[in-house]
Amino acid sequence: MNQLNLKTLNYSIYMPDNFTSKPWSGGSTTELCIFPPEASYQAMDFDFRLSTATVDVETSEFTRLPGISRQLMVLEGNVTLEHQNHHSVTLNEGDIDCFDGDWTTTSYGTCTDFNLMTSKDIKGKLTALDLKLYKRTNLEIDKTASFFGLYLYKGSLSIFFEDQQVNLQKGHLFCFKDPIATTLSLFANANCFGVVIEIEKD
Repeated sequence: MNQLNLKTLNYSIYMPDNFTSKPWSGGSTTELCIFPPEASYQAMDFDFRLSTATVDVETSEFTRLPGISRQLMVLEGNVTLEHQNHHSVTLNEGDIDCFDGDWTTTSYGTCTDFNLMTSKDIKGKLTALDLKLYKRTNLEIDKTASFFGLYLYKGSLSIFFEDQQVNLQKGHLFCFKDPIATTLSLFANANCFGVVIEIEKD
């Protein structure tokens, strides 16, 4: 997988050229990152997994994943998720739903979404990032985080931290593993929409 590493700050940029895409019953899914790196979706031995997916058919059944907690954010389009014997929710761009992978889940509508899967007692959080052209914002990385990521679905973004500048392009994933508590300053070179990912330490 293509990465740009600066070991002193322990960050990486994952690029789309080598992401892994596979079909699922309702469309296609693209794995962006899995941890630990030697884990696999098929073996279900990961701590967490980040992916995007397209839902291309109006009605589809999600694959049941016992032992996995899921968070799904809509990146484009809208979808209604119906969790049998639990809740139902309609999601538009930037909306998030959290649910158990073992639930029987049916989706209605078509969309592109971002997925966080966690196993065991791993806790994670997704937040939408919506930053208009030439606007700035700051993101705080909490000292309790074991992983921090920023996936850019649309736009072009400059990230400033300490004495570094990183330019993030559409479809790229920027991340810290075991980050120090710090502040990222973001500047939008175009209208940007993406996802901030945080994984808590054990």
